[in-house]
Amino acid sequence: MVPRRYKKLMGNVGLVLFVTFMMLSVVNTGAVMANTTTPMDVVEDVKPGDVEVVDKTVTITYKLEPVTHTSFDTVVATLIWDNVRYQMSVTEDIYKETIGGVTYSVYALLQLVYQLPGSITIPDGFTVVTTVYQVYGVADVVYLDLEIKPPQITPTPTPPPPTPTPAPGFVVSDTAATLTVKEPTVDTATDTSIVSISDDQLKDILKDETVKEVVISMSETVTSGSQVVLSSAAAKDIRESGKTLFVKTGDVTLKIAPNTLKDLDFAAYDEVTFNVQKHSEAEGKDLLSSSGVIAVKGMSEKSPVYEVNIGLKKDDVATKYTGKFAEPLEVAFKYTPAEGDNERKMGAYRLTADGWEYVPSRVNTADNLVIATLWNTSKFTVLLYEKTFGDIAAHWARADIELMASKHIVKGMNDYEFVPDATTTRAQFATMLVRSLGIPLVDTEDETFSDVSKDSWYHSYVETAANAGIVYGYTDGTFKPEDTISRQEMAAMIVRTMGLADYDTSITTAETDLILGTYGDGPKVASWARETSAVASKLGIVRGRAEGVWAPVEDATRAEAAVMIRRMLETLDQM
Repeated sequence: MVPRRYKKLMGNVGLVLFVTFMMLSVVNTGAVMANTTTPMDVVEDVKPGDVEVVDKTVTITYKLEPVTHTSFDTVVATLIWDNVRYQMSVTEDIYKETIGGVTYSVYALLQLVYQLPGSITIPDGFTVVTTVYQVYGVADVVYLDLEIKPPQITPTPTPPPPTPTPAPGFVVSDTAATLTVKEPTVDTATDTSIVSISDDQLKDILKDETVKEVVISMSETVTSGSQVVLSSAAAKDIRESGKTLFVKTGDVTLKIAPNTLKDLDFAAYDEVTFNVQKHSEAEGKDLLSSSGVIAVKGMSEKSPVYEVNIGLKKDDVATKYTGKFAEPLEVAFKYTPAEGDNERKMGAYRLTADGWEYVPSRVNTADNLVIATLWNTSKFTVLLYEKTFGDIAAHWARADIELMASKHIVKGMNDYEFVPDATTTRAQFATMLVRSLGIPLVDTEDETFSDVSKDSWYHSYVETAANAGIVYGYTDGTFKPEDTISRQEMAAMIVRTMGLADYDTSITTAETDLILGTYGDGPKVASWARETSAVASKLGIVRGRAEGVWAPVEDATRAEAAVMIRRMLETLDQM
């Protein structure tokens, strides 16, 4: 028995003229309204106004018979089929198909023209996908499916990032006291300028409660190295005073918070030194080229290579502090931009045993500074990384995707594709958040969640996020790392991350209800996610997908993840 509909007639060029005529008469007319949301079997006598196209996908089936048998040999037309355009020529060739060992020939269809038995109109922006079926046993009859789709909901395009203001958090305030330093001595063996600060120089400053920052500023030197020396007692006194110490050495400035060296036993040493050593241009290129950095497409050097370390001396034996800081050390590196550089895509890079790795950085374009957040010391440099993907050229989130890729927070599915509209998993987003703040990875073999194996690529990131309080698991002890993340889950993780960065994320119940009440789907927000969703909405980090639509339970896309993290970092002044 031959089926009524046996296949799409994609190769049957005899329908070209009909489809061309149909698309011109259907798509370019005004809108007709009706409430059809499910496919019809057959509509044999459609008249204007019989079908209403609303805001959902509608499938309509027409039974069509030819209106003319005129031959149209050698006519060239454009066939629109599943949104792909083919150009074909109508000829006298016979179309044949073999089914179940029987060959069927179709002659008449090559010389027939069909049109709709009435007219149908659709709203502006809707798309029509056509599918045509041949009917055996009914001469010259075809069936036409019209799948009419509303415009895809696309988040409001992110406007170009504003011209950034100088990065806060590294500005010496009016409450700072600057020490007057003597002319440095020079160690010719290491080509280093050395300044020693006496306890007496610090005594009065440390007693002054109006002073919040102590600045030790060395004048410009011709040596490649700079060193500031404090007695261990003086360094301890600065820490216990609660004051922040700035050490300025030419093109590099160190900011040592009171708790940065919280775990250091000062009593075990005589002196503490703060050291910056600039490598020569040749040495810097060797260090960069040996790890392949210079060969990376889109990456270029913007500063010399510096070694930054904190030294400890006991009985004239000098060592380097190799511990992890209790609070990050911040270091500002001067960079030299070239014309046309996107300075927001610059960052600090640290030399490790595995090569150069990105360090979370923010950029002060007014002063040409890249300010890095460091948990330990090493060799550093400033690099510009211009990264893009072939599938985001026309995407609404392109600028943010490229910016987050330059910060190594988001990565492509491969070197060439980002797949912006694909969904994001819970493990992937937890990884992005850990990278965004440069949180040191937890070195553990523990498995906090039963479904996060220590052999999985995301084990360290999920464990770190859980340890930091960014992610929680489910009551059954799982994390569901491979599940897609919803927008309300994403908002919750973002707000927790901001709290980790000491950002005030408090909100009242009344304000929560007011904010979520502005969205038609606000009631869909889960009870556990209401506060974090409201905070993320209030701060403009997680915005609606359309007017009045927050889409809390919808899957978040990879593009949305990049955009939301960019907004979070700017809110935290970490860009």
